[in-house]
Amino acid sequence: MANSKFSYVKLFEEERKILLNCYFIVRIDGCDFKHFVKAHNYNKPNDIKGLNLMNECALDILKKFDDIDLCYGHSDEYSFLFNKSTKLWNRRYDKTLTHVVSYFTSCFLYKWKNYFQKEMLYAPSFDARIVVYPNEKEIKDYFSWRQLVKNSGIKKNYEFFPYNYMIKSVIL
Repeated sequence: MANSKFSYVKLFEEERKILLNCYFIVRIDGCDFKHFVKAHNYNKPNDIKGLNLMNECALDILKKFDDIDLCYGHSDEYSFLFNKSTKLWNRRYDKTLTHVVSYFTSCFLYKWKNYFQKEMLYAPSFDARIVVYPNEKEIKDYFSWRQLVKNSGIKKNYEFFPYNYMIKSVIL
């Protein structure tokens, strides 16, 4: 913003920082995906085209952000572990969160036609959160928890779907 009598409004912006020297996870989750997949005629969580589309979006995230050490995904949810030494956007919380989730969403929209022949009826949305973890034990527990959630989803759906995960590099 140019220096003017209105420049003071910038002072109202908050600038949350992600705690230094801690790992953090950006978890992306499809919003109301149950209705989105029904409208677009594919079966969450086991539609192979849907899984491949989500995996390709996650791979694009891994390529774009070098500071991600691990990615785990299932159904419409993906978790990206950023290393604790990242300086990405000066560890600004909002900047990191919005860039990751908006890029994932953009990839999903852009790559849709590679997996589904029908036109998209409406755009999906994804929410995201950042959670900070102080050490490797909590990181392992987090991914164990997400694995349990995935497994309970399989039991709930009474169908087996492909084991769906990606690892860029294992640090744990």
